[in-house]
Amino acid sequence: MLFRSRVPTDGASIEVFDRTRGLPDDRVLSVAAYRGAVVVGTFRGLALIDDSLKIRPVGVGFTGRAWAVTSSADTVWFGTDLGIRYALPGITGLFQPRMLSESPSFQVAVLDLAWKADTLVGMTNDQLLWRDPATSEWTLGPNLSGVLGRLRRIALFDDGFWVAGERGVAFATVASPVRAVLRVGEDLPGIPLDLTVQGDFLWVGTNAGLVRWRLDAIRP
Repeated sequence: MLFRSRVPTDGASIEVFDRTRGLPDDRVLSVAAYRGAVVVGTFRGLALIDDSLKIRPVGVGFTGRAWAVTSSADTVWFGTDLGIRYALPGITGLFQPRMLSESPSFQVAVLDLAWKADTLVGMTNDQLLWRDPATSEWTLGPNLSGVLGRLRRIALFDDGFWVAGERGVAFATVASPVRAVLRVGEDLPGIPLDLTVQGDFLWVGTNAGLVRWRLDAIRP
């Protein structure tokens, strides 16, 4: 499926940004606001659309897939096929924290990113990983895919996350196994594709419809 980033202009029309306008690829995987601009992750690299709608590359030399993007202060973080990378404004290139670059365990696809207060949390196919803001140490959490199948998305809730996988949705903290499992075929009508927490409800988008759960009924 082809995705494009569309930025409203006068409220009545849209403007399409693709390779002809400067994006590295038409297939956009992730988008995030950043200091008055928009950072775009594609199948073949990264770009920034500034407030004048000019596009410039981010992480020059990186031509891989940017599955997820988020930011904090002056740093933009990306989930790639080889782990978490980051970029700094005005500095060419894409970087990786030393601890991550030195361990093969962290050289895996990171498909989603989220913040839990000032702790950066990433999601791989199998587990969560996070950076301790006090020590900058990175840690891998327990395997979650044994219950949920290949992981897809995470949504912040209380002291942890609701996690969507191919076989269901469950709650987990960065250091705990899954709890309150909602299984495909029993509790969910189809394979979860995305999810979000809004007010008193957990919303789960599946390939067979959108499901809304009251959190007080499923809270772990």
